[in-house]
Amino acid sequence: MFRITRILIAAILFYSPSLLAQVKIKGKVVDIKNNPIEFAEVLLIDKDSTAIKSEMTNSNGDFILLTEVGNYLLQIKQMGTVLWKKKVNIIDNIDFKSIQVIEKEEKLSEVVVKTQKKIMVRKVDRLVFNVENSISAIGGDAIDALKVTPGIRVQNNSIAMIGKSGMAVMIDDRLIQLSGEDLINFLKSIPSDNIKSIEVISTPPAKYDAQGNSGILNIKLKKVLKDSWNTTLRSTYLQQTYPTGSLGGNFSYKKNKLNLLFDINYRKGSALDKEDLTFFYPTETWNSINKNKPSYTFFNSSLNLNYKLTKKTDIGIQYLGGLGKLKKQNSNITTINESVSNNYLYDINTTGDDTKKNNNSSINIYSTTLIDTLGKKFSIDLDYFNFKEDKDKNFNSYNNNPAQSSSLIGNNLSNQDISNYSAKIDFDMPYGFADLSFGGKVSFTNNKSDASFYDLTSGDAILDPSQNNVFNYKENTQALYALASKKLGKKWESKFGLRMEATQTIGTSEILNQTNKNNYIKFFPSAYLSYQLNEKNVFNLSYSRRVGRPSYWEMNPFRWYDNSNLFSEGNPFLQPSFTNNFQISHSYNNILNSTIYVSKIENGFGQLSTFEVIDGQKIQKFLRLNYFDQTDLGFDISLTYNFTSWWNYFADLTMYYSETNTKSIYVQPKFSGWGSNFTNTNTFTLNKNKTFFAEVSYFYFYPALSGIYTISDYSSFDFGIKILSLNKKLQISANVYDVFSSNRPQYTYVTNGIKQISKNYYDERYLRISLKYNFGNSDISVKSRDLGNQDEKSRAGK
Repeated sequence: MFRITRILIAAILFYSPSLLAQVKIKGKVVDIKNNPIEFAEVLLIDKDSTAIKSEMTNSNGDFILLTEVGNYLLQIKQMGTVLWKKKVNIIDNIDFKSIQVIEKEEKLSEVVVKTQKKIMVRKVDRLVFNVENSISAIGGDAIDALKVTPGIRVQNNSIAMIGKSGMAVMIDDRLIQLSGEDLINFLKSIPSDNIKSIEVISTPPAKYDAQGNSGILNIKLKKVLKDSWNTTLRSTYLQQTYPTGSLGGNFSYKKNKLNLLFDINYRKGSALDKEDLTFFYPTETWNSINKNKPSYTFFNSSLNLNYKLTKKTDIGIQYLGGLGKLKKQNSNITTINESVSNNYLYDINTTGDDTKKNNNSSINIYSTTLIDTLGKKFSIDLDYFNFKEDKDKNFNSYNNNPAQSSSLIGNNLSNQDISNYSAKIDFDMPYGFADLSFGGKVSFTNNKSDASFYDLTSGDAILDPSQNNVFNYKENTQALYALASKKLGKKWESKFGLRMEATQTIGTSEILNQTNKNNYIKFFPSAYLSYQLNEKNVFNLSYSRRVGRPSYWEMNPFRWYDNSNLFSEGNPFLQPSFTNNFQISHSYNNILNSTIYVSKIENGFGQLSTFEVIDGQKIQKFLRLNYFDQTDLGFDISLTYNFTSWWNYFADLTMYYSETNTKSIYVQPKFSGWGSNFTNTNTFTLNKNKTFFAEVSYFYFYPALSGIYTISDYSSFDFGIKILSLNKKLQISANVYDVFSSNRPQYTYVTNGIKQISKNYYDERYLRISLKYNFGNSDISVKSRDLGNQDEKSRAGK
């Protein structure tokens, strides 16, 4: 705590008293109905007719300018059109309250059309993908939106930043507590029509939880306008190998002091997954093909109630809940051939059913209080989260090896119960000399896992004590952070922060009779420096340190079988990894953006395959270990350009070099290589009334090396159309993804001296048709509330 105090004092001294003469100008830009206007440009022009300050209004229409005392012209513009101007003599802080800039409804409509947000926007520390303007994301879910988000790769039930590893996912600035397959399923329950934008944050500031080695993916949900009510009904049909359908809707209301938002969504369907894994032993080749037909049902709902208690204080409560059931019909055939002649030797045939049931509930109670009229405020969040999952896997595995014919019939059972309580407080304190933010958070997590295995080979259910386990894991975290930001003259802007997290963990495995304890304090600094060369050229330098904590399921030593010879298990002794991220970027007129980044991971963890021979049988095990340090160096360049009024173009090219140094006996000591990928999206407006749109997208991943994996090239060609009807209240869209079925990467790697090739395919080619109808008064604004314990939720399940 003493060290934090010294850092704060140093930051305040750095923001020297020479700028104490600065004053603050603030206000809100509204239309004739007092609805806030977003993305209006507010300029402060000096006596030489030079714009010395420029800010864009936020979603609430608010703006804040810091300047020195003097005489100025305050001007508000949109798309080059001056909507309002006034001469001002600034001698002290001033609040203009509401500035009404439009007198006629027709003029407002014209401005709204002209100021439609770009699909992609680069900011100092993040790329913003405006989902609401993307035709490819219409009628889908959050996963569909992420698949077309630049810099993000969704593959094999995982989400990652391209060229990096260990990313965290947030909903409205709070990290969610699910991972792996459960994270994928949760995001599939969020309709893309409810998503406003997706932020790819490569170097997150200290205000965010430190979780997420390579950065944070922040999904921002839509807001609706105020003083009315609105209802949306939606339906989607998706055709993969098998059909899927979804129904949903929401109701929002905001009037006077009351805000209400309610949303429900139901999804049911099936898909086809094919997993192809080959092991190249010295004398034998094992090819394991696993075909699954996952059938799933999801029901999710959310309720957000907010009340303006006083003029300065808002209070509210948000509930998020969901039920899910996933059932797989498994068919696994492992064929063993002689390695030289490729003659057939024998096979292992496994069939079975895999059922997962889960439910989650999250409650957030919050309040926000304004301290003064200059923007000082504090907020309090109290959160509870609970995630329960039951797994049941029956399988029958028969090995027809002539020398050792055998069979194994078994039943895997697993129960997991994760609960988290957290509380946090945040202060935003803008001053003339600097803008300060600071706060703290405490979190308490308890994870109980009970796993058992029954051998059914004899016809009776015989409990196998060696494969039963009760795993209890507790994790407590306390965090403090401080941020300071200010403008240094007319061209420079800076932000510095420090986060401290103290963590205590206890993991107990009853079957192993082992307990693992950790107690550590870590510091996570962040820094940003921006230089505006002129109106069109901006340079940014940023740094942040991050932590990657294992998911709870990765620390559970439960054994999960694919067949009698192939299984995976967790590791209760996994340790966190840490990453330092550096980034230099340049933006030209927000049209051409380029970035150079360096990311260095320490004590990284992941999955490794190992091999044993037990009773003459070759056994393949997938373990999770801390086994590597990794350095990634990359370059990214993107172009956003309107060729005409009806053609918007976006292109992005990423190239990176990856070097991995390992500390495991199972793999080689060093891996290094290059990778790159290219993405482009074309959006077309096909009629004058702006009711008919089309979009064509293509991405290509060149052959690459990432960690210990050599990855083949793969690509996808997608297109879609959108039609607006009935005064734009009815929206019809149709999209086709992976038209040529070319999104089929192949992974090659070597462990224990055994080469392995993985070729998995998860029904990437499909057709989606969606309908959405809005009715009511569309001028309401209800916010989806951030959660205070989402960091713990992001690690809850697989």
